[in-house]
Parts: sequence; C-alpha cells; structure tokens
Amino acid sequence: MKIIGAIYLCYLGGKTYFSPVSQMNTGSSCHAKNETSSIIFKQAFFMTSSNPKALIFVSALLPQFIQADTALVPQVTALCFISAMIHFAIYLSYAALGERAKSLLNNNQRRQRFNQFSGVIFLVFGIFIGLSTI
Repeated sequence: MKIIGAIYLCYLGGKTYFSPVSQMNTGSSCHAKNETSSIIFKQAFFMTSSNPKALIFVSALLPQFIQADTALVPQVTALCFISAMIHFAIYLSYAALGERAKSLLNNNQRRQRFNQFSGVIFLVFGIFIGLSTI
C-alpha cells in the first residue's frame, strides 16, 4: 500500500509541476450566489453537526475534561465555548493566510513557480516514501 501511495504522490507531483496556470477568481463566491450570511451559517452549521467524524472526535475528547463531582452544564458550556474560540482562531488564520497568498500569487509567473514548487514537494515525498519501504 505504501508503494501505491508513493506512486500516486509522484503522479500528483508530475501533474502539478506541468499543470498550466489557471486564472485567479478574485470575486467572492458567497456574494456571487446572492446568499445571505445567515443562510451560509445555517448550511455550515448543519453540515458540520451532521459530520460523524466530528461527532466521534468530540465524544472521545471532551469526556476527559469533565469532572463527575461538579455540575455538567457549566462544564460542557465552557468546553464548547473554548473549542469554538480555538476553531475560530484557526479558521481566521486560514483566511488571513489565504488572503496573503492571493496577493502573493497575483501574476501567472508566480503561480507557475508555486505549481512547480508544489510538484517538486510531492515528488520528493513520493520518492522518500517509496524508498522507505525498501
């Protein structure tokens, strides 16, 4: 299975390295569909809350921080608030990095170099994984 993964990484590396540069979409995808923020929030909330992987993760992680001798509701409320703040900070960081990357990759030559760099990284990882099985 490692060999198949290594071959696939090398394939992705070659495909990424030689991929043509595509045009950047500078418009906002949310406003292009004329969806309000509340509709987007509801869709994201229901999608996330119905994700079984997230539910299993939370049900495995949170009981470790619950004390049986104190009230349950304040503990769960505090854990949910802390978790929400951590997720908010992480996603805000992703958005800030994405905005920075958009300004750095604003011309075709930079995007082509980024594709080539990403392709080389995939190839290197694929080669190292392939050689580690020998």
